Amino acid sequence: MGFVNYSETLIRNADGDILNFYVKNKKLFLRKFKSESGWDTSNEIIDNVIYDKLSIEIDKEDKIYGVAITESGNVLYIHTDKDNNIKLSELFDYDYQKYLLIYPYINKSGSNLHIIYYLQDIRNNKTWAIYSHYFDGKEWIQNNVDFVLSYPMLNTFEVVSNENDLNIFYINTINGVEQIFLSEFNNVNKSWDKPIQITNTNNKKLYLNVLNEKNDYHITWSEFVNNNLLIKYTKGYFDEDIFSISNIINISELSNCSFPTFIKTGDVLWNVWTQMNNIYSSYSFDNGKTWSDPRMDSESIKNKFIIYKFRTNNIEDLNQFKLNTTFGTNKMSFIGFKNIKKMG
Repeated sequence: MGFVNYSETLIRNADGDILNFYVKNKKLFLRKFKSESGWDTSNEIIDNVIYDKLSIEIDKEDKIYGVAITESGNVLYIHTDKDNNIKLSELFDYDYQKYLLIYPYINKSGSNLHIIYYLQDIRNNKTWAIYSHYFDGKEWIQNNVDFVLSYPMLNTFEVVSNENDLNIFYINTINGVEQIFLSEFNNVNKSWDKPIQITNTNNKKLYLNVLNEKNDYHITWSEFVNNNLLIKYTKGYFDEDIFSISNIINISELSNCSFPTFIKTGDVLWNVWTQMNNIYSSYSFDNGKTWSDPRMDSESIKNKFIIYKFRTNNIEDLNQFKLNTTFGTNKMSFIGFKNIKKMG
């Protein structure tokens, strides 16, 4: 059936109840699934919003929080009250006729709150700013992480939260070639450190994805080679203040391989991507040193599938796998990976 480039958010709380946030006709809806009663009727939350202008999360107390950018120039904070009802409050507004805001990210830790997004002056359609708002419990602090040269396609950035550390990975154009960069949030100065260039290859790069495990940062992307897109992989780590990466590995064949994403099941690391409108995947038993030959998932032939952002506090989920995004059917069945064990 094929891939539909669209995303929804699935959130599972500690009790196993599911919250599905989705956008239809520029309206954000929420529908809930409770194990004892099934699916509730969908409720409209916000009007005048599209799916790539919102970010929704769950905190450790099973409270929902998020941020949404409306097309009429409002940046809204989404949160649940003490009765678990969804509430909205306006953070700020902007001149939507002069500026474009897209791909927001939100992270809450105690009373601290990070909101990050791309900002562009529409008079300059090739340059974006990665803009950050940080609330330290007392005041809001604004920072520009970096200016990104990107045209005609803008890549999403990846923010990784690890205990008290916050790192942002993104693609920027240097000397006409896209490279991957990293910037760390400095908790002392409450600002972003000077960006670190991670890659130095002479090919166009797209579709960055990052998964963090302790001090390991699994990094994957699509790279143009001989007019085809190839899935690349490397593993990064901090040695004191220096970020180093392992050898870059080719995982896929030369094709139109796009949207790679990581899933960890037990001790197995999966890289799953779209290729020829189907799902392909490869797995590693040794934390990314070697990878299996790619295989196509037959479920992607029979079903339409989209990208799901998945967040969970459910102990069974946390014990079974780790992921940020995954591919799934409209029945919310994840595809492209499974629980496997190494033979022998």
